[in-house]
Amino acid sequence: MKHQSDFSHPKDYLLQAFKQYDVVLLAEDHAVKLHLDFIKAMIPDLHAAGIYYLGMEFGASEDQEMLNQLLTGKAFDRNLARQLMFHYNVRWAYQEYLDLYEAVWRFNQISHKNTPPFLLINMSYIFDWSDYNGVRTAENLQRVFYKGPIDAYRANIIMDIKQADEKILILTGTVHALKHPLAQTQSTSESELQETKWLGEYLYEAYGDRVTNILFHQPLDPLMGMVTQKQILPSPTALVEQLLSKPAGFDLKKYAADRDRDRHNTFDFFAQFFDGYLYLAPLHGCTGATVDKHFLDEQSFSGVLAQWPDKDWTPAPKNEKDYWQIVSDYVDLKKRYKLT
Repeated sequence: MKHQSDFSHPKDYLLQAFKQYDVVLLAEDHAVKLHLDFIKAMIPDLHAAGIYYLGMEFGASEDQEMLNQLLTGKAFDRNLARQLMFHYNVRWAYQEYLDLYEAVWRFNQISHKNTPPFLLINMSYIFDWSDYNGVRTAENLQRVFYKGPIDAYRANIIMDIKQADEKILILTGTVHALKHPLAQTQSTSESELQETKWLGEYLYEAYGDRVTNILFHQPLDPLMGMVTQKQILPSPTALVEQLLSKPAGFDLKKYAADRDRDRHNTFDFFAQFFDGYLYLAPLHGCTGATVDKHFLDEQSFSGVLAQWPDKDWTPAPKNEKDYWQIVSDYVDLKKRYKLT
């Protein structure tokens, strides 16, 4: 059995990864405040280690030039930050994602002028939900994802960074960071577009042992449910919380070497899909991101309705009160994680 002292501090673990790898994927369960605050606090350390880019799932590449200007300009414009996020996703009214923008801007104000600025890289494109009727057919989704499979698009963005011989940290949803598929068919919005690979798969194929992926602590039952060959395994979430009393980062393969059968089987299984694990706090110690009540100040509600995503997953709001309820419910982690 391993002891707490056998594991690294999360910050040290992440920085150590860049001594061996050029591309590090961080797999997040979206909108968890503690995880976003951790990344924000890492910006100076990442830059000092020669990592100047943070890839963001939530952001449109069409707005990259405007984002660069925001992050390197003389004054920070939070309304512009909101506009850029709204342009990508009309329901992503969460303060901590915008706080990342401001933290990068603040760092760039004080960093040495002879060093490159730290930049956020928008990996996605602007989807078109305007005609989506909530029926998930190939024809309907091809109109939404008109530039093709989104993870292939994101991979090309990262490959452009890598081609310049740069290193990059990538923040993305958990399934997009997978290095191997969990199931024969991807279960996402892009599945009808014959998206056969996740972002992680594209990058591992392109760069091999120059890529690693790290899983933020989160409920993993949804992933287990996607596995083609169902395996009855103990929850790795519970196992980690039983064993660790403080924040830690560790390699799943090394953890799988534990002689305890349950721990070995569980972590050996998940090591097929992820290389590392970051534990910052137990689930009951986590809270959702903060709702930004000013997110719609300069937007029309008709604009929200025109680009409301995934109507079959979450019906479009009837009014602004309904909008804010949907946004708030998503970051109620007690409900999301079914915590008692």
